[in-house]
Amino acid sequence: MKNQADVLKTKLEPEELLSVLSRLSLVIGVRLHSIIFSSMANIPFVAFNYDPKVKYFVEDLGLSELLLEI
Repeated sequence: MKNQADVLKTKLEPEELLSVLSRLSLVIGVRLHSIIFSSMANIPFVAFNYDPKVKYFVEDLGLSELLLEI
């Protein structure tokens, strides 16, 4: 189905998570690790800036325009 959104509720090993992420077209990241894994898998993301560590990570990637303030 096109434009389908899924929420992962299962605990996955890092390799499994990267495999799942590699099939996505976009990640909406609420936690830092979702953003880290998205960048590792070269998947576009939008990040919620809930903590300075998120801001610093995204800025280090040169993608500060992808930060959403909450």
